[in-house]
Amino acid sequence: MARPPLLACNLGALSETERARRAWLLECVRRHARAVEPTETGFRIELTIDERDCEALVELAGLERRCCPFLTLDLVLEDDRVLLQLSGPPGVKEFLQQSGLIG
Repeated sequence: MARPPLLACNLGALSETERARRAWLLECVRRHARAVEPTETGFRIELTIDERDCEALVELAGLERRCCPFLTLDLVLEDDRVLLQLSGPPGVKEFLQQSGLIG
């Protein structure tokens, strides 16, 4: 039987400066969250930012990829909405809630 993937971040994969930047970017996501909707495998966050601010979300995705490789981040630009979708293997919803990213 296959083991479930390990859901643990490795913040050691980031430098001190990168960890500080990641924390700041995550706080920006929290601050600009207009709506949070659960999905089958995670959450969809509608953000109150415009397309010019999406570069910061791409930077966040790169940092998250290094420290939390189990997490999938999708940036969706849809009409006048900016959506950040966070998903992953079973247990990722609970992980995101416990991490404080999703309230």
